[in-house]
Amino acid sequence: MKFKKSKDAGKKKLGDISSRYILATGLMQQGNLTEAEFELEKIVQSKPDHAAAINLLSIVYAQLGKFDKALTLNTKLLENNRTNQDYCYNRGIILYSSGKKNDAIEAFELTINCQNDHIGSYLYLGLIYFENDDFNHSLACYKKAIELNPYIYEAWFNCGRIYSALKMSTEAIDSFEHAIQITSNTCEVFYYLGNEFLLKERLDDALKAYNKTIEIDPMSQMAFYNIGNILLRKMDIDGAINAYNMCLSINPDNDMALLNIGNAYLEKNYIDKALYSYGKCLEIDSIRKSYNCLMIGKAMQINGMYGDAIIALNACIALDPVNVIAYFNLGNALYKTGKIKDARIAFENAIKIDQSHLDSYTDYALMEYVDGDKDNALKLFRKIIELDPGNVQAKHMINALEGITPETAPPGEYIAAIFDQYSSDFEQHLKKLAYNAPTLLREELELINKDKKKFTNTIDLGCGTGLSGIDFREITCRLSGIDLSEKMINEAKKKNIYDQLTVGSISSLNAITDRFDLIIATDLFIYIGNLDEVFDTVLKIASNGAYFLFSVESIDGNSFVLQPSGRFAHSSAYIEGLASDKGFSVLRRKSVPLRKGGTGWIDGEICILQKEVSHSIKSH
Repeated sequence: MKFKKSKDAGKKKLGDISSRYILATGLMQQGNLTEAEFELEKIVQSKPDHAAAINLLSIVYAQLGKFDKALTLNTKLLENNRTNQDYCYNRGIILYSSGKKNDAIEAFELTINCQNDHIGSYLYLGLIYFENDDFNHSLACYKKAIELNPYIYEAWFNCGRIYSALKMSTEAIDSFEHAIQITSNTCEVFYYLGNEFLLKERLDDALKAYNKTIEIDPMSQMAFYNIGNILLRKMDIDGAINAYNMCLSINPDNDMALLNIGNAYLEKNYIDKALYSYGKCLEIDSIRKSYNCLMIGKAMQINGMYGDAIIALNACIALDPVNVIAYFNLGNALYKTGKIKDARIAFENAIKIDQSHLDSYTDYALMEYVDGDKDNALKLFRKIIELDPGNVQAKHMINALEGITPETAPPGEYIAAIFDQYSSDFEQHLKKLAYNAPTLLREELELINKDKKKFTNTIDLGCGTGLSGIDFREITCRLSGIDLSEKMINEAKKKNIYDQLTVGSISSLNAITDRFDLIIATDLFIYIGNLDEVFDTVLKIASNGAYFLFSVESIDGNSFVLQPSGRFAHSSAYIEGLASDKGFSVLRRKSVPLRKGGTGWIDGEICILQKEVSHSIKSH
């Protein structure tokens, strides 16, 4: 007996398929791909021509990495409908996901042929061309997507990345800023924007962008790293160290953060921490091994560990035989250990690699000058002038070596730079030279100031690290100091003996209203030469009857001379004539050995002058 098919049973089956399809769609949206796959396969088994289920199953297969199955189903769909834009588009996605980018391009172009305003295809094509480094085609695709819909974050963001790759920072910034107007809660766009600001030297804008990156994603190690780099450039060393430490707390093996925090520690003179960071970086990073060795060598050199510095710098050179900075530092380290011949070879290698490396010529010339090879020193200083015609130090030393005395002193910037360089070990150097001019001046002053009068207001001209302040602090109510070198002033501050310290030139005192009854200038005039303007300034700031104490290196004759040492010497006749002309009485002059120099002592004079009552600057 035959039974007829029930219409209700057919409806029930269709209802089951529809329910399964809705269920599968929901599972897929929830990310439950395996369960969605099961439901869709059941549908296709029951109804092999269910195009929507086949299409959805092909997408699920692709997302599960079952690309062959996905393509088989997609091909089946396209056999029946080659102009269906959804099938063509999904084929492109499947092919792209399986790594078949060229085939994917064909599928997306076919989609666009079916529907020329298909934004998704333009976005995928833009992505594929970008990944293939075909930036022009990629940019054209993203621009087309923006033309169709100007509110697509992805299109603006990737346009920015393309412009960045093409080194078109202005256009990149504009694109990233458009992307932010659409979506302002993604960290990547702020990070990329920060990078472009950095390339444009817009450091403050870059900082804002990186800080916004961190606000959205506090684990963005590279944002912290770049903040550290910016703060290091701004010489906010503590801020840079904090930023690098945040980066390293996220990724302790970030080799560049280790390297740059080492540089920051070096700026702060935290040598042990710098060496630890460089050493840690050396363990991790083989690419920058030579640079790490260089920085370890520099850190050890700063710390006076010259033998270890030489080992590290030689290791750097073994890895990078044309590293001019390594040879330069090696020359200095060898010189510090007394290995003049080897230092000479290192400097020669540096200038052989880079014939315009001024630092190597300069330190090489100074080494030869100090070591007594004045002919080679003069040759090197002349080479510096060839490379840098305005080089003040070279001009000064050439004058000294050729016996030429200039009428004007070297610029203050030059003198400040010299003393900034030597501020940390300046006093130790003077102790080796048995320098005691401040004490000698104080003793001479006591012979005049027999009633031990306490001075009201004292200024120490060219105060340096404050050695004169030590001798005169107890005999004055107020003690001020002024020096061109900021680092010298910082050293003087550590002594806590000055009431006021100022970075500036002596001529800047012409603008002040304070008056001083004691003015000191120890070992200052050896850097000036012509003292005419100095005496004018001292006369102006001195109260009536004020004492003016100073030391000079001695020379015969009636003037001042730039000596082969590079220092100025002044004759007694010159000092007496200038004092008389400016309105000072010479109370005491005494010949003394100022300091050791070469094989003997450097002869000098200590002088005490007094401003004549009611004397003003003479007109000329």
